[in-house]
Amino acid sequence: MKAVHIICDGGAHGLGHISRSITCANQLRKHGYLVSVSILSQEGRKLFPSDCSSLSSLDQADIVIIDLPYSGDEWVEAGKQNGSRVLGLDYVGELSPDLVISIHDRGTAPEITPACIGLEYAIIREDIVARSPAIGGFGVVVMVGGADIARLGEAAACKLTGFGQNVSLIEGPLTRSAKSSKGRSYNRYQHPENVAELMAECKWGVTNGGTTMLEMMCLGKACFVLPQTRQEARLAGLIMQQGALLGVGFEQLYVPTDEEIKSVSVRARELVDGKGSERIIEAMELLL
Repeated sequence: MKAVHIICDGGAHGLGHISRSITCANQLRKHGYLVSVSILSQEGRKLFPSDCSSLSSLDQADIVIIDLPYSGDEWVEAGKQNGSRVLGLDYVGELSPDLVISIHDRGTAPEITPACIGLEYAIIREDIVARSPAIGGFGVVVMVGGADIARLGEAAACKLTGFGQNVSLIEGPLTRSAKSSKGRSYNRYQHPENVAELMAECKWGVTNGGTTMLEMMCLGKACFVLPQTRQEARLAGLIMQQGALLGVGFEQLYVPTDEEIKSVSVRARELVDGKGSERIIEAMELLL
């Protein structure tokens, strides 16, 4: 049985890297791989305790997968010293893994590194894929990542409520929202267990430019995007050019027509079909 060790972590803006790594781990296990996951930050280990493992298992890995929002050079070097093949997801660093897989060209890996690039490699959680496509629905979901440091979610919820929309604000586990609910005219959920259901039941949404955006696209939901980083802004801009978003930036928020929602929904689902994990495993197997 081949062994895969995944090294992942979250960032200041959320836990998308960890969430998708765990999704990838589950798919690898279904394919018969022995999988261990090392989450490097204490915060991440608290939120995903069942998938934490010792870094000592790195020594026995046939494949090391690195999914970090910062440099992974240390782990590329360690993996290659142990005779493992190394795959980087959206890799950041100066050393070259054996393969980099990314949903767009981030320009953060050495140019000489072999790469597979495209939205077809987007990793989508199983509970989202199980509900996809889910075109249609009622109301607006606002979900600006796991942290929403700038509190754009609250601002967007207030703005859209002012437009007469039925709004549900879904806050991630790292979001520091206002303590008081007084005066709010929208629904607020803090890290709910039924988040996939809430996302699938909405008509359209507002997201960050990372994992949540891609999940909504897989569901076939038309969305506005409020980027939290330059990389998110760049990716959202590329997707907007392909007609798969309603708009990018807080100032772009408005109530779209049914025709706009339908057109964007169909295009979004075409670009993100939920089969990214399978394609990543296929690419990984070529390294063995």
